Amino acid sequence: EMTEKKIGAMLVECNAQPGEFSGILTERDIIRCCAGDRNLDKVIVSEVMNSNMVSVDVDEPLRSVVALMAESHIRHIVLTREGKIVALVSIRDIMHANDQEKDITIAELSDFVGCNRRNNVY
Repeated sequence: EMTEKKIGAMLVECNAQPGEFSGILTERDIIRCCAGDRNLDKVIVSEVMNSNMVSVDVDEPLRSVVALMAESHIRHIVLTREGKIVALVSIRDIMHANDQEKDITIAELSDFVGCNRRNNVY
């Protein structure tokens, strides 16, 4: 499923409580299985997933989220609202949003200083 969706991590839903999540499964977890010469057809997700998910509230400043991800050595972080999981975000998602924000800033500054498409500042 991760290959089909081109994603590097998935939240693992509790069997007993739909809508509740018990952990996160990442590409790194799967690679560890492969490196350990384990048969992926026989490995159970709960054996390799990380049940200690790092999470932050959706209202947390982005800079502190990035710092937490770096400090925790993770590439995916769970976003919560009022204690409930609402999203899983990757460092790639954050980098893409940051790039878009910088492009907007550059365009606004270019407009401010009177640049046009032929003589952009960047």
